[in-house]
Amino acid sequence: MPIVDAQQLMENLDGDLELLRDAFEIFCEESRSLQSELRAAAQANNVQELNQTAHRLNGMLSNFFADEACQTAIQLEEIQGSDVGATAAPLIEQLSGQIETVQSEIQQIMASRGS
Repeated sequence: MPIVDAQQLMENLDGDLELLRDAFEIFCEESRSLQSELRAAAQANNVQELNQTAHRLNGMLSNFFADEACQTAIQLEEIQGSDVGATAAPLIEQLSGQIETVQSEIQQIMASRGS
């Protein structure tokens, strides 16, 4: 089952493949650095940085109507406590896999629409 709601995404962009391509490039660049920031925050047990970075990723993912990945990011946004690393690590890996899937699905959307 797809993570990205392709129909909703294209409707939101008024079918503009160029806009999708531009947004996708930014997403690919930004998501790499944000994932690194998530891992660093978890390793440092920095709950505030973890929550803020997850919030930024959630916002980016919501632009692509990737609800499942957004839900994982929200779980990371809501982590509290002193042992952030242990709680966040599996969610970060789950989110990373979801981001890879989102990227793959968006590439397929662009290819199927003649981009």
